Amino acid sequence: VWGARQGTCALSVGGVLKCFGLNTSGQLLVGSTTNRGDGAGEMGDSLLAANMGSGFGVSAISTGYYNSCVLTSTKRIKCWGIATNGALLNASTTANLGDVAGELGDSLPFVNH
Repeated sequence: VWGARQGTCALSVGGVLKCFGLNTSGQLLVGSTTNRGDGAGEMGDSLLAANMGSGFGVSAISTGYYNSCVLTSTKRIKCWGIATNGALLNASTTANLGDVAGELGDSLPFVNH
């Protein structure tokens, strides 16, 4: 379990990443800005899994104030949430990622490092 000031992510034994808490900038990677976990029926099996794309296995995660990054076993990185001050490592300071459905899964870019 990894926690940030505005949310928390948990990785299951089966490799499923689920995040909950504040979601104002898409930091939960579920394609919306709706907070999760603050209402009845939003946790457990009802909690949406973060969608990082096909064949993406998480080996490590780092959560920030309004964003998160994950590392694959092949050392590739994806980041999402608020882009302020270059937080997503993608040269943008304005385009948040993960807050709309078209930015999830295989459409979520890898970080060039």
